[in-house]
Amino acid sequence: MGMLTSLYGFAVTLEFFALGLVILFLRNCVLRVRRHPETRERRRRKKWGRDSALALWALVLFFAGLAFLNLALFLQSYRIFSIGEPVARIHIQPTEAKNSFLIQIQDLGQPVGTNAPAASKEFIVKGERWTLEGNIIRFHSALSFLGFRPVYQLTRVQGGYFSIDDERSRERTVYSLVGHADESWWRWMYKHGDSIPLVELVYGSAITQNAERGGRYLVSVLPSGFALEKEVDR
Repeated sequence: MGMLTSLYGFAVTLEFFALGLVILFLRNCVLRVRRHPETRERRRRKKWGRDSALALWALVLFFAGLAFLNLALFLQSYRIFSIGEPVARIHIQPTEAKNSFLIQIQDLGQPVGTNAPAASKEFIVKGERWTLEGNIIRFHSALSFLGFRPVYQLTRVQGGYFSIDDERSRERTVYSLVGHADESWWRWMYKHGDSIPLVELVYGSAITQNAERGGRYLVSVLPSGFALEKEVDR
């Protein structure tokens, strides 16, 4: 995000410089028209080359600022639609019980690499795999392109089995990550989200992975849903 901020700042700076040169150029043009009240001579004579250079540099800085602004918008949209925003870390640890494991969910709340404190929760989950669910509010594409990220909330984690027979007969666990107030709010959003301006879709998304011992994963949110990436130990 630091690079994007720098690009936006540099683009705006170039546009301000271009605006300053335009104002100076227009001032000189006005002085060429006005005459001194006593001598009746024009207040600005000659120096056509200098004024032309001002106009030329104003155009150069203006289009250079637009180029950096477009680059920043492209990188921002690429990050939103292709890379996503890291929102949680998952760490899987084994337990003594069979088909049972400990899942640690570290809710990042903002991109990885910041110094903000991250909340962490642990659950004993029964099953051969785990599933993390959540809800997402996706804005219209134009707003996403301008930098509006999806609004999300992780809502529950549960265990599961690969066999459908085991799913029906064996013990499973489900844990809520939100309170009743949040559940009621999302229920309302699912029902009325289509009528809210600028909101394109309200929907649920889930990621599922094998309960591999010592597995570490990074969860990201994109406009299309949650994405999972395995973290490599360094």
